Amino acid sequence: LMLRPIDQLDARHLAGITNARGLFFSAESRWIGFFQGTDLKKVSITGGPTITLCGFDGGPRGASWGHDDIIVFATADPNTGLWRVPAGGGKPTVLTTPNAAQLEGDHIFPSVLPSGRGVLFTIAAPDQAENSDVAVLDLQTMQYKTLMRGGSQPEYVEPPTGSGQAGYLVYAAAGALRAVRFDLATLNVLSDPVPVVEHVMMAPTGAANYAVSRAGTLVYVPGGAAVEPTRSLVWVDRKGREEPIKAAPLRAYAIPRISPDGTRVAIDIRDQENDIWIWDLARETLRKLTYGPGMDQQPVWTPDGRRLIFASNRAGPSNLYGQAVDGTGPVDRLTTSGNSQFPTSMTPDGNTVVGHEDGPTSFDVVLFRLANLSASRPRSDAVSAGAGRSEVQPLVRTRFIEHNAEISPDGRYIAYQSNESGQIEIYVKPFPQVDGGKWQISTGGGTRAVWARNGRELFYVEGSNTLLAVPVETSGPMFAWGKPVKLFDNKYAASLTFRSYDAAPDGQRFLMLKGDAAADENTTADGILVVLNWFEELQRLVPTN
Repeated sequence: LMLRPIDQLDARHLAGITNARGLFFSAESRWIGFFQGTDLKKVSITGGPTITLCGFDGGPRGASWGHDDIIVFATADPNTGLWRVPAGGGKPTVLTTPNAAQLEGDHIFPSVLPSGRGVLFTIAAPDQAENSDVAVLDLQTMQYKTLMRGGSQPEYVEPPTGSGQAGYLVYAAAGALRAVRFDLATLNVLSDPVPVVEHVMMAPTGAANYAVSRAGTLVYVPGGAAVEPTRSLVWVDRKGREEPIKAAPLRAYAIPRISPDGTRVAIDIRDQENDIWIWDLARETLRKLTYGPGMDQQPVWTPDGRRLIFASNRAGPSNLYGQAVDGTGPVDRLTTSGNSQFPTSMTPDGNTVVGHEDGPTSFDVVLFRLANLSASRPRSDAVSAGAGRSEVQPLVRTRFIEHNAEISPDGRYIAYQSNESGQIEIYVKPFPQVDGGKWQISTGGGTRAVWARNGRELFYVEGSNTLLAVPVETSGPMFAWGKPVKLFDNKYAASLTFRSYDAAPDGQRFLMLKGDAAADENTTADGILVVLNWFEELQRLVPTN
């Protein structure tokens, strides 16, 4: 957690705090609130000990500190909406609940209005962030209403004291900031929206990298809407030598997965309908596989190479679905949950998927036992039935963030990443009896592990993009591993959330995603811009009525 006075050039590390998320100031700017693990905490701007205010379930989705010393916060649990808790700590209570009958998504990104009049927030769309709405909760009637369609993360800017003017509501949409006149007394919008700042960096969730003080100082990160940049597919050998797949078109490739026989690549592409495609390495053809609404992502091959398991939010939060790779038959829903779920690996027998779930303690490693499976069933039909009835069991569930779990080729061990030590490291546990041991593989940070197909190595990424290989032994009575060896250090597309590369069956080369520098402009932060006296710009741009 870094703090920099606005009139100084240097920032300082505050109280040795790490892994802080969702920072927000108290109303009088003497405290900083933040999320850490599964706790909501605060710390004085002068430093000192941190104070835990309450625990929460699900990932953090914004918080705001009102003048009445009540904090309103949101989580990734779509069943609860907004919460409030005293700034001195206590048991949180529910403020809003999403209207399922109206197909509302979660209530997120709260901003408490002056004098406790109400709370601005975002009604998330279950499909795409651009379909989210800006809303306000009236704290007198406890009713909420939609103010603006197609917007996210609203903030209020006060007019000058004694001016008699209405204030402004600022919100993010499509990589820009828009503003309208807003009446604080009636909680009504008084003008049409006007673009006021272009090119503001936004995440796919609708979170925008900006903040505005009620006195009219603006801070933002330049960029744009989080559209996946165009990338190319490239093979990279163990010495870092590249072999581009020239026949593959430039697309917004995200998560490539090589088939068990090494002849095809399943990959989700995020430049059109966010679907999963199949690249045939021999024929050099790209074929679309999924056609559903919403985002289909994170493909996992069944061991026989005939089906894919993937995550999709076509019917709400991301759950697991299955589909035949040749396109025949129905798309089967394998899980039904209000929590977002993502598959990452499959057992050698094809009966169980391991992945992660955004559940009660943020991201946890979970096990999905696929429904209606039988040893006598043909392998081509191994995952064709489910109807959302698959059994979900926690595998690694702590107050920390665990994900990117991968099962070893012999099915005896599971590798995953966790931030339990204060930084993200790679760990290995026995599978499926995960309590039988635990070994930390990386020491200088590690993410996105994948096993070599022969089970003799474990690959992972250290830092931003340094790929390492660790010799391992899984056939003996006890798991054993050796010293990590650096393979190559080059700039390829990377994500801390999902593994954006894959290892070839022979373990001698890796399928990487190579970005174009020009295409990456919208997703790379050049710095933070501070605009003083921005209120004057709002007055000039936004009409009085």
